[in-house]
Amino acid sequence: MKTLAVFAVLLGVIAIFSPRFPFGQSNEAAHAIATNYVTYRNAAMMYAVNHTDSTGILETAILGLPPHWRALRSWKNRIEAHTLYVYGKATSQEIVAAEVLLKGSFAVGVNKNSHLVTMHGTGVALPSFIPEGDLVCIITVK
Repeated sequence: MKTLAVFAVLLGVIAIFSPRFPFGQSNEAAHAIATNYVTYRNAAMMYAVNHTDSTGILETAILGLPPHWRALRSWKNRIEAHTLYVYGKATSQEIVAAEVLLKGSFAVGVNKNSHLVTMHGTGVALPSFIPEGDLVCIITVK
């Protein structure tokens, strides 16, 4: 019986000093989604820069993504008036992770009230085809 009591006390001590994980998404998961987005964005950007006459939606198959790459979200792109928009649903943690990966670029942020809101403040107006709250990156291609 004493052994069982000592064991219970040790389990209690271990439980007290164990790390607690917050509810919600882990930083690693947010970073993985952001990396997936940035890979897609970079492929779309490279295609658009090398094919400046392109307009509309660029199909994923033509982007030249790495063979092992798989979309972790439904990323979208569209070129209008020499501007490439790369966007998709993301959590606030994923948006911050993407901003960090892109080194605080003024061209990446979230769509709020049809404007690009970056970590630096409110930016340019966005077209209506980009849903409210989406992670967005804009790139001029000429």
